[in-house]
Amino acid sequence: MDAERKESPWNSLEVAKLAATVLFTVVGGVFTLITWRQQQIAEKRTEAEEKFTKAAEMRTAVWTQAAPMLNDIYAYFVFVGDFQDLNPKQVLEEKVKVDRLMWSNRVLFTKDNFNAYTAFINAAFDTHNGWLKGPSLRTVPIRGDEDKDATVQFTGEDNRTCINKSYWMLQSVIAKQLDLPDPGIASVSDPAERMNYGRKTSSAECGVK
Repeated sequence: MDAERKESPWNSLEVAKLAATVLFTVVGGVFTLITWRQQQIAEKRTEAEEKFTKAAEMRTAVWTQAAPMLNDIYAYFVFVGDFQDLNPKQVLEEKVKVDRLMWSNRVLFTKDNFNAYTAFINAAFDTHNGWLKGPSLRTVPIRGDEDKDATVQFTGEDNRTCINKSYWMLQSVIAKQLDLPDPGIASVSDPAERMNYGRKTSSAECGVK
């Protein structure tokens, strides 16, 4: 019996070697699987970061084009900046351009961003003028000969308070998405207090808190 036990190929040393080999193989497989999984996670994270960065760059590029046009519209209505160099037809043309730019890139902006954009545009323009009729400017025609253009329509209201609020609300929400400092809407004064004319739109019609 002792001789048979000694001649058996499955002595304790061989069993230990086999167990070590199996264990090494299993550990190696597990390590490989963990490494592969980590690589997959890292690749997905990198891909997501690249997509986020690309979207952020595209959004910044769009806003870089839109911001000057929106500022011109704002300046015209509330009489700030270079408002004297702007006429009604230019403002209407810029509305068309900025609308095309923003709507064609709608997917780049959050719902809050785009709601703020449309709130500002609706505060400055009345687009409910019927089929094939252009938007009206929500202001009073007091700028002289340029306001006598028959192709330009005015609502005859003083909507500066709403235009001012909605413009700075737009700036605030866009700044948040672009990771920029809040411009401080609370510190902006009401432009209607500087000059009184026409009729003011009620806060209920404005839609901006």
